Amino acid sequence: MSSRHGVFCKHANSGKFAPLHQSLLHVYSLALNSNEFDYSIMPSLPNYLRTNRKQSALSQEEVAFLLGVKGLDKGGKISRDESYARVPTLEFALAYEAIYGKPIRELFAGLYEQIAPEVSARAKILFYRKNGSADPKRQQILSELALRHKELVV
Repeated sequence: MSSRHGVFCKHANSGKFAPLHQSLLHVYSLALNSNEFDYSIMPSLPNYLRTNRKQSALSQEEVAFLLGVKGLDKGGKISRDESYARVPTLEFALAYEAIYGKPIRELFAGLYEQIAPEVSARAKILFYRKNGSADPKRQQILSELALRHKELVV
């Protein structure tokens, strides 16, 4: 995913990430410059890789080396991950977790917030399909999963 601004937000109707419009960019700038802004109303970014890299004082090339990226344009591959142009492989996501010391779910918060309610919705469907199943443990797990994540619409 890419945009002119390089900033994305989750679309309220589809739940998918889309370029952040100019008016929302203004909200983000207010949030960055205000101690009184309620951050809970802001949608999560698809990932927080750049934020964590900057906090770690590492360059893109250094992160690429830590990830074991081979070939030319190593920093470019990290840039594409950080700017949401691609979703890293599971191996890279786990390596990011090892580098930054934060769980994948925090590093990719926006993506997680998009996926978790979808999984819960499918669990609810499966719960009703399997209702009357002879396995009460399965029904209990599906019920808990269906209720675990509320729909996140921002």
